[in-house]
Amino acid sequence: MKRKVCHTVIPGILLLLLAFTVSQLGCHRDEAKLKLSQGDVDGAIASYRKAIELDPKDAVAHHGLGLALAENEDFEEAVAAYLKAIELDPEYAEAYNDLGWAYFNLDWTTEEQIEVCKQILEFFKQAITLKPNYTEAYYNIVQVYLNLNRNTEAIEACKQIIVLNPDSFDAYYRLALAYSFMDRPAEMNVIFAEMCIKFDFPRHKSNLFKEAIEACKKAIAVKPDYARAYFIMGVVYHQMKQYTEATQSYEKALRLKPDAVWSDKARKNMAKARKRFPLQKKRLLRVKSRFF
Repeated sequence: MKRKVCHTVIPGILLLLLAFTVSQLGCHRDEAKLKLSQGDVDGAIASYRKAIELDPKDAVAHHGLGLALAENEDFEEAVAAYLKAIELDPEYAEAYNDLGWAYFNLDWTTEEQIEVCKQILEFFKQAITLKPNYTEAYYNIVQVYLNLNRNTEAIEACKQIIVLNPDSFDAYYRLALAYSFMDRPAEMNVIFAEMCIKFDFPRHKSNLFKEAIEACKKAIAVKPDYARAYFIMGVVYHQMKQYTEATQSYEKALRLKPDAVWSDKARKNMAKARKRFPLQKKRLLRVKSRFF
């Protein structure tokens, strides 16, 4: 009789221990998420490490640790955490996506960044293969295509985001960037290229400018206070030599975000556009005089 009791009790104890471990694992992960959302990055890292101690094969905890490490700008360890998550769960789309940006943020030279962009593009594509409606990965693909000056592909990726989410103002904004960057010189391939638009490179086809303006307007229709969209619309109008519209767009952008990272550039561009007003008016008068 005693042996029967032992055989009955031991599995029950094991089940209780397993349930306790799972419960503790969930608590540590939830605690880590909360700390990360509150800005306590070190606390989040510690909690994720406790979760991993309880279950070293928990891919979600490794991925969470990677997010916290990346937030702490410890990109080398973040990459290792994401790779471990993928090793444990090869179909972990979010881990591939986050691996891409952590990998990009490693200490690369400017010359190496082009090749790195090509590599992380594969990570983002794998994320979409595993999760076809993963809009965040599509956004990342768009940014990489813009960095690589592969604007036609960026346009197609933007359109795919819009199919998935027709109200995505950011997709329209990036679509406008892609149209405005068509045929730009390779030396203008820079991260966050919208900050480095210049007016001294060959003019684009007018229909591409019109597409860019329409994309900006759609972004603004979805999000009326989208300052960056007004800024880019000003840049495109400036390139089209429509200085009145450019100035109006810059003014609207600055009213919405006077202290944005692009605000100084918007002010300088606006000053240049205003100087062009008299020239623009003279051209209009010459055109009108032909008909009267």
